[in-house]
Amino acid sequence: HGRFLPLPVPVAPIPEQHRLVEAIESYSTRLDDSLATLERVQRNLKRYRASVLRAAVEGRLVPTEAELARAEGRGYEPASVLLERIVAVRRRRWQEAGGRGKYQEPVAPDTTNLPELPEGWCWAGFDHVCNSVSDMGKRLDQRDYEVAGQLPVIDQGVAFIGGRTDRTELAYSGALPVVLFGDHTRHVKHVDFTFVVGAQGLKLLAPT
Repeated sequence: HGRFLPLPVPVAPIPEQHRLVEAIESYSTRLDDSLATLERVQRNLKRYRASVLRAAVEGRLVPTEAELARAEGRGYEPASVLLERIVAVRRRRWQEAGGRGKYQEPVAPDTTNLPELPEGWCWAGFDHVCNSVSDMGKRLDQRDYEVAGQLPVIDQGVAFIGGRTDRTELAYSGALPVVLFGDHTRHVKHVDFTFVVGAQGLKLLAPT
């Protein structure tokens, strides 16, 4: 108590105090309005991003290869043929590496209730376009996440980066980029920088 009593306090005349209070309230109201506007913009950006991604995966964002090929009077390679080439290359590499037994062919996805795709597109399973890779058991438990650190920790949470860490010995040492898929959340993340795998329930896939 005694430490505060000697402190000097600036005091303005009463009319000026009233004006100061009015100005502070006015700025506070404008700040609240600005925050509300910012929240609306953020929501709109999320919807816009979702709309762009949806248009992309439905073949509406750019002209399809089939449309361009027709307009230019040329042929093109449909996605189904591309997948056949990918599988053939992977099979050959497996054989050259001395693979034993029968090569495990990728399983075609069940497209019964899936929407129709644009001409030239096709449905594929993750194992058609990605290879499962190992993190060599180097994962950081969620309770060990830090707010700051040299490396980002990426898990299956909603946030792209779940935390930070200085545990550089846990850094993922495989080839980049990798696709991270959450078993429970179904979130997919494309990572092309050094990171640490966080928690459990995360599959690592290398694009073919």
